[in-house]
Amino acid sequence: MTPSRKSADWVKRTALVVTQALTVSATIMSIVLFVNVGPATVTIFMLAAQSFILLSILICIVVVITTPERELIKEHFARGATIFRKGEIGDRVYVIENGEVEAVEEDADKGERVIRRMGPGDHFGEIALIRRIPRTLTVRAVTDVDVLAIKAGAFVSLFSHIPVLRDSFLQLMGQRLQATKHDVQRSHGQTESPP
Repeated sequence: MTPSRKSADWVKRTALVVTQALTVSATIMSIVLFVNVGPATVTIFMLAAQSFILLSILICIVVVITTPERELIKEHFARGATIFRKGEIGDRVYVIENGEVEAVEEDADKGERVIRRMGPGDHFGEIALIRRIPRTLTVRAVTDVDVLAIKAGAFVSLFSHIPVLRDSFLQLMGQRLQATKHDVQRSHGQTESPP
């Protein structure tokens, strides 16, 4: 490993430790708010906690962007192109910059069924990386689509070091899995009984 590479790794590790410290500080500030304090103190602590969280997110993004291995890649897929297939090993998460994609359930007996369509600002591919399982659906470009691909190492680093980001992805993943379960039940003529 070259000296410049060692230095870059040290800076990266230090930056990630700083993000953890900022996140812990924000958490402590949030806990302090449960004590009877005045409205001015609540406002100051909330603004500081939010600033720490945003700063930690920005630091992680800078670390990822400046990583020499190009952990963030812009990719283009033509209309109809398959971005990945169900069962493949996931190596990146995608964020749509423009265009649309569809997540498709492929069934040898029943054919294909569109589970969801996604557009600018949406992301996909995280389930395979978070749960360490093969891709659960096939994703195709409905239109020409430009995406920002985040390689597994960078995504896992962001996911591990930013609790707010991790909680957001886990919540969205739960919603998507629940919606998929509901769609499958509906397609098989099953309905949930009311409570």
